Amino acid sequence: MLDLRASGAVVVNGIVDVSGSRGGEQAALNSGNSCVNNGNGSQGGFTGNVLFAPTGGDGVVGTGQFGALGGGGTGSPGTDGTSRVGVSVAGRGSLGGGSGGGWQCTGGGGGGGGGFAGGGGGNGTQTTECACMGLGGAGGAGGGPGGGASGAGVGQGGRGGISGGDVAYNGTTGLTRSPAAAGACGYQTAIGGGGGGGAIGTAAAADLAVTTTFQPGSAGGGGGGDVGAGGGGGGGALRIASPVSITLGASARVAAQGGRGGRQSCGGGPGGGGSGGLVYLATPALTVMAGAVVAVDGGGGGGSVSAPRQAAGTGGLGRIRLSAGVGTSGCSVSGVSFNPGLVNGCATTSAAVAARVYVARYPL
Repeated sequence: MLDLRASGAVVVNGIVDVSGSRGGEQAALNSGNSCVNNGNGSQGGFTGNVLFAPTGGDGVVGTGQFGALGGGGTGSPGTDGTSRVGVSVAGRGSLGGGSGGGWQCTGGGGGGGGGFAGGGGGNGTQTTECACMGLGGAGGAGGGPGGGASGAGVGQGGRGGISGGDVAYNGTTGLTRSPAAAGACGYQTAIGGGGGGGAIGTAAAADLAVTTTFQPGSAGGGGGGDVGAGGGGGGGALRIASPVSITLGASARVAAQGGRGGRQSCGGGPGGGGSGGLVYLATPALTVMAGAVVAVDGGGGGGSVSAPRQAAGTGGLGRIRLSAGVGTSGCSVSGVSFNPGLVNGCATTSAAVAARVYVARYPL
């Protein structure tokens, strides 16, 4: 969370970005025995830190802050009777994205995304190929009261996080993938289920005016299967307040977007996207120039390396609140790009409108 409270005028001509980072993934779409040494699932993204660079194939969760808020569930390993144990590391009490399922002839389940309503982890894959016979592991449930359930059956995608109310704030469910047909003895490319998208959670969705819940979004679940990809981190929470004025120039970008899920490789499922977070601007004189961007949309679900926007769940929408102007003056937002959009420019919002910016007069 980033809470900036200035004593003078604020001018933004660059980027203020507390978006979540992407989920970890392998560098290329591998196949055959080239994946044998990439034993674990990929790292989950970091909530609120767009600069975090997750690695592929290490099974370590994104080390987000706010450990007391609930982490994602641990996906179980596949059971193929070999000495290789599928590893699937969960949120560990953080808001980080769920890690992908580990390498095993039958892949481990993806870890659930951390947060208030993290995406569920994708289920591992089943195979009947020679010594690799067995079932894939179940994915972990997403963290928080609205956390998405794991994929319920072989290769099924994790469920999206649930916020209640308008569906725009929910994460979507990862795509189910069927195991590949058994071939010759050895490695089988069997794709695990995709991770579910994260959501802002029930408390935040019921507080679109942001009166009691200054909090970030939630992370996406990890993909199941062999070397599953990590879920994207949730968007962070950003407040910029000035008792004088705030000006966003034409090149300004203020964002708390969800990170995209990691892409599928080595037969593992892709990671779910993180939800958007929160942007709150408070000032008696707000000017947002044409060309500026204020965005809290959810991260896209990962796909394959060749089709990067398929298969995993997309993160739900975040929230924007403006406390701007005094009386009928002090607010100008013409030509600006908000995501979600404004209801009617700087006009105050008498009641919260789903999937729209909430506008009130300063200092409320």
